[in-house]
Amino acid sequence: MLNYDLQTRTLLEPPRWLIKFQPHLYQDGMETNTEFPVPFGCMEIKIEAISVEVATERESHFVTVNRMVVPPNLP
Repeated sequence: MLNYDLQTRTLLEPPRWLIKFQPHLYQDGMETNTEFPVPFGCMEIKIEAISVEVATERESHFVTVNRMVVPPNLP
């Protein structure tokens, strides 16, 4: 998983593996949650991910998601 600040085009943290998956409650498949730091003043982030099946090393399609950042103390 990669996280980018879209304004400065900088990497927010080094790439990492997500390994704790559980079955999705409403759809067929698996899901996981994670947290990562977002610097003050960052307005939009891009998250990129790919999954790899451990046994066969098959890779999924590359997924990119852009999201707006909302400060936690916004009235």
